Amino acid sequence: FEAKNITAINLVSSPGSGKTSFLERTLADLKSKLDFAVVEGDQQLASYLQALFQEVTDQIDVRFAHDGFEAGRQVEVWKPDVVLLDLMLPGIDGFHICRNIKETPASSNIRIIAMTGFHTTDNVNRIIEAGAESCLAKPFRQAELLTALKLPEISADAPIPETI
Repeated sequence: FEAKNITAINLVSSPGSGKTSFLERTLADLKSKLDFAVVEGDQQLASYLQALFQEVTDQIDVRFAHDGFEAGRQVEVWKPDVVLLDLMLPGIDGFHICRNIKETPASSNIRIIAMTGFHTTDNVNRIIEAGAESCLAKPFRQAELLTALKLPEISADAPIPETI
């Protein structure tokens, strides 16, 4: 029995309200791992992130999407707890994906951490207004990423570059 398989129970909140019921929060607290979706169009960075997250696989389950369309399917079908979202993607950009996630009642409670190589005030403001929690500038330090994702730091002997 895994608590995360019980997602249809909703005793307190009204459907479409975007609010999470007490029972849903309790079931989420029982989950042994957080579900992460990483949306990154750059294969090299995606590989680095995959290696980084292998160091904390006891705490998270991770799936990768490499374009906006695949990201939309991941969110709709898998319903991750957190999305690490690149802003510049083939197909649908990260701004559009973020707005869709936050405007859809079934996914509006998903945490979104954005990342971009084009870290301008305008891009940061746009993605925060779309519903992201924060926006990391690429390249970023492991500690910065893990802090934004609320994950513990990885040991110094992990075979991952300090800056990604």
